[in-house]
Amino acid sequence: MSHKVQDGCAKVLALSYNDLSIALRPCFLYFGIFPEDHEIRVFDLTNMWIAEKLIVVNSGNGREAESLAEDILNDLVSRNLIQVAKRTYDGRISSCHIHDLLHSLCVDLAKESNFFHTEHNAFGDPGNVARVRRITFYSDNNAMNEFFRLNPKPTKLRALFCFINDSCLFSHMAHLNFKLLQVLVVVIFVDDFGEVSIPNTFGNMSCLRYLRFEGFIDGKLPNCMVKLKHLETLDIRNSFIEHPTGVWKSTQLKHFLGSHKASSSCFSISSFSPNVYSLPRNNLQTLVWMKDKYFEPRLLHQLINLRKLGILNVSDSTVKILSALSPVPTTLEVLKLSSIFSELREQINLSSYPNIVKLQLKGRIPLNVSEAFPPNLVKLTLVRFMVDGHVVAVLKKLPKLRILKMNRFNHMEEKMDLSGDGDSFPQLEVLHIKYAQELSEVTCTDDVSMPKLKQLLLIERTDSNVRLSEKLAKLRI
Repeated sequence: MSHKVQDGCAKVLALSYNDLSIALRPCFLYFGIFPEDHEIRVFDLTNMWIAEKLIVVNSGNGREAESLAEDILNDLVSRNLIQVAKRTYDGRISSCHIHDLLHSLCVDLAKESNFFHTEHNAFGDPGNVARVRRITFYSDNNAMNEFFRLNPKPTKLRALFCFINDSCLFSHMAHLNFKLLQVLVVVIFVDDFGEVSIPNTFGNMSCLRYLRFEGFIDGKLPNCMVKLKHLETLDIRNSFIEHPTGVWKSTQLKHFLGSHKASSSCFSISSFSPNVYSLPRNNLQTLVWMKDKYFEPRLLHQLINLRKLGILNVSDSTVKILSALSPVPTTLEVLKLSSIFSELREQINLSSYPNIVKLQLKGRIPLNVSEAFPPNLVKLTLVRFMVDGHVVAVLKKLPKLRILKMNRFNHMEEKMDLSGDGDSFPQLEVLHIKYAQELSEVTCTDDVSMPKLKQLLLIERTDSNVRLSEKLAKLRI
């Protein structure tokens, strides 16, 4: 469209912005910080809002702040200002994005109000550079270098977003003062793989509440970072970065998402292990990934607000602990277990976990077939798993299972029969089957099984040709 038409659209779209309450406006403008067409995870977005105090509740209740953030996002969606990209297993928004014209509107309005600046509009008056509170770099490394050259002491900077294609940022940060920085996001898009030296100045960011590294970044966070008292979210799950070591000082830490790709990252809740993490217990809601050797039976009793747990390199002893645990924690909703490099003997039994609704099992984890799964399970993901007729028979009977994903798994028979006696997969809506070994046919021959199935995704191996029965073939996407 021509600039004239775009300007006309902007004036119309600005009416929707003007109709927003004062509380909603900064939350909407925040979408302009991300690059155009960027799919934004709601988990990231809401925790950034909370970290910057755009979401404030009087009670100090974390759940209440998250609920309010969700309400604000739903309000923006209902006004057609934000578009839903994906939803979770329970229908909540998982990721979203913003139309290009609305993105441009956010950038323009944010510049006018000094809410944030982009790499293209932060320059000009040197005084303007010094007063920037939030800045985002989409791809222009030269602009980033120039900004830091003109502003060597960005004392007013509260949030820094770098969506870049190399790791030059870290060399800059060794000489800069980010004492009041609250949010730091670094996403490196291209394969610039190589170890970087993350400077000790990260330990001086005493106000930092949200930190996310993503992409081809290999290195280790400096040990002095454990002194950060206000950090609420540390997300390095999609990088190759290792955690710092020591006793964590922050009592505010809620979300700890470690990298399963890093070679030697590890942490625990114990303060007796000098080379691993000691994490706060009262506020922690997310703990992913934790190495198996630091898992202790008391973990789920001491982390009283834990909702999401991921354990890496699961051993027989951990399987035994999880299967025998009683009483079980009431808050745990999501459990991820990975055991790719070891073959276990202990059978897992998760039937005593009534609140787990989402489960991921990766690797050869034996099942206590009659009691393997939580009774209220809604989403199940099996990766590199051993599946046979007995496992399928148990899956058929799960009363609330709505999403079943099986990826790169071994099927012990050539045929997978999903039919039943009228109660096979009563709530199943989504079925994904990817790269199954030995599988040649998937059937459902009756009309009453899987009554709610809406979507079947079948991705075959290059050397296979999996046949589908007529009912399933109609639902294949």
